Amino acid sequence: AAGQPPTKIGFKPGQTISAEAAILSIITKSANDSATAIGEYLGGSEQRFAQMMTNKARQLGMRNTTFRNASGLPNPQQRSSARD
Repeated sequence: AAGQPPTKIGFKPGQTISAEAAILSIITKSANDSATAIGEYLGGSEQRFAQMMTNKARQLGMRNTTFRNASGLPNPQQRSSARD
């Protein structure tokens, strides 16, 4: 998570922050490192968390959305549609 490109809050590998601070940093600063850290924590890995998000999108009827990361940073395999 610490290696994510800006925007980030700049925490170091092994450092911990509260869930509240991580969520607030995502909301107010679009902190990619916080989004990745939350994904790693909840999913065991960012890749697994992205799969969880994709599964939830399917449950919501979003057939053309595929997540590949927790932050929304560009990935050629990450897709959505205007309908979704």
